Amino acid sequence: MSIRRLYFIACLLNKHAAQAVRELQDVMCSEFGVCRSLNSPPHITLIPPFWMAIEGESTLEELLQNHEDEGAVIQTRGISHFEDRVIFVDVERNQELELLRSALYESLSAMAIKVRLRPKYYPHITLGHKIPKDKFPHAWEHFRNQRVSWTINVSGPFVLVHRDGRWHVLNSDNPPKV
Repeated sequence: MSIRRLYFIACLLNKHAAQAVRELQDVMCSEFGVCRSLNSPPHITLIPPFWMAIEGESTLEELLQNHEDEGAVIQTRGISHFEDRVIFVDVERNQELELLRSALYESLSAMAIKVRLRPKYYPHITLGHKIPKDKFPHAWEHFRNQRVSWTINVSGPFVLVHRDGRWHVLNSDNPPKV
């Protein structure tokens, strides 16, 4: 029986933007006890988590080489939330990200890797998720009026793999080019 792991595909933020996001995530953790976002590098998800046998990792790396790009420039537009569970930095819709997401999805489908995509894509940078209902109003009050209007260089795509309770960049020998 082969070992399966959880993977997702994302664009990573440049160092300066990643540091600014990490500071917001640290506040989410220290002030509201919501720390899960600290288990992955700051990113914009292209393909949500999916299960795959670890023997397919080299195929995923080849897939990324076929979709390698010079990165994209994105614009943020404040802080928002999904329901009362997720607070995030909102990213303006970006055609480059949407096209990359569609191409990756088609390639994964051709490899018979099942991925569930939501019909509409909302690029964002998560600050906190699975926020307890009793903590959400306080966290939202703290973050909602913060000015977050950044122009950010992102690079990717990168595959992240879940090991030891954290997300690690699989193709880390190819660091971000931003």
